[in-house]
Order: sequence, then C-alpha cells, then structure tokens
Amino acid sequence: MKMAGIYLAAGNSSRMGSNKLALPVGTKTLGSLAVETALQSSLKRMYIITKENDDRSWLSPEVQSHAKSTIIPCAAAHEGQALSLR
Repeated sequence: MKMAGIYLAAGNSSRMGSNKLALPVGTKTLGSLAVETALQSSLKRMYIITKENDDRSWLSPEVQSHAKSTIIPCAAAHEGQALSLR
C-alpha cells in the first residue's frame, strides 16, 4: 500500500508568538526536523502545505529538493486548517 504524508505548515503560530517552524533544534529547525523524519519513513510522498508567502527558510535545502517532497503554497491558509487540507 502506498501512503503519503501531509505536513500542515501554513499556520500563524499565534499562540507561540513566533514562527515555531523556524525554532532551532540542535543544528536544524523544528519544521525541517519533523519533515526530515517523515521523509526517512516508508511514506512514498510528502506534501508540505505552506503559506503562499512563506520564504521556506525553515526548510533545509535537502528537504526542499527531496524526491518525495512536494511543497504546496496555500493562498487560503489564513482561513484555517480545513482550507489547507483541501
């Protein structure tokens, strides 16, 4: 069975007060570490949903160019998770 992962990364981190995806964890960022872990799994594809204006600096170059990764900007991310999933 082929399975894909969806990483919802289009939120505002409003409760955190800063972009939690960019928080450092060792030599990586929290967001990149989570996606890298998923890419090392048996998932066949990884869809990363970002805000339309996200500069993606929190994602490592390896993740951005990984064969399993597809980055999808969501123009309606401000309307909530349901729109990001659609």
